[in-house]
Amino acid sequence: MVIRLHNPNKPPVTNPNMTDFSGGLSSTACSFLFSLFLLRFHLQPIQSLSIMTDIVISNETVTFKSLTSMVKKDDDFKAFELDSVKIEGSEDDMIMLSKAIRGHPCMKTFMLKNVTVANESVDLDQVVEMLLITCPKLRTLHLENAPISATSIATAGYCSTLEELLVPNSKLNDKDAATVAAAVAQNQSVRVVDLTGNDMTDVGCLSFSKALEKNLSLQTLKLDGNGDISSENRNKIAGQLSERIAKAA
Repeated sequence: MVIRLHNPNKPPVTNPNMTDFSGGLSSTACSFLFSLFLLRFHLQPIQSLSIMTDIVISNETVTFKSLTSMVKKDDDFKAFELDSVKIEGSEDDMIMLSKAIRGHPCMKTFMLKNVTVANESVDLDQVVEMLLITCPKLRTLHLENAPISATSIATAGYCSTLEELLVPNSKLNDKDAATVAAAVAQNQSVRVVDLTGNDMTDVGCLSFSKALEKNLSLQTLKLDGNGDISSENRNKIAGQLSERIAKAA
């Protein structure tokens, strides 16, 4: 089941051709018979069953408070994905969301793509930092064109479960690249790093080449669509990755 924004005033859809199997029994009698059926086959009432839920919202305007409510509602969801979403609310509201995310036991995927915050004085750094430091099952972090600093992204160095760090089209420059590369050097679980469509040059590329000397897990580094990166440095990184993959085979 996926949580999506919906119109609570919209009437439920019913099927006028649906057959009534009650045989004219009263609602009380139907409930009694259904209870007997559950007992006969040792079944649990439907309302007691756990329903897996993901939070996936696109092309909407939401509030930090509504997101916080969604996160608190279910500890079982595995994905939190916002695409082309505008978030309204204060810094205090953002902090409440970060606290709700703290230590979430099941979240594996977190995506913020083309996300904006109505209040320009509020960013999402604390949310990402809390996620990377405290969520024990996080596998994929996808941040694309969202108000998040390279310093916060670098918290990935402390996430021992992270396998994919995807930060395309986020205007990262060489200084940002050095910050993220330092985190990659520290992290020994990440296998894929996507930095396509940023503003890196040879300087940023060399930062990742040095990071590969310490990081032993990375197998894919995507740098297409960046600034002026020479074929020599691209080939150097490709050679480093190919060598480690060959050794692991």
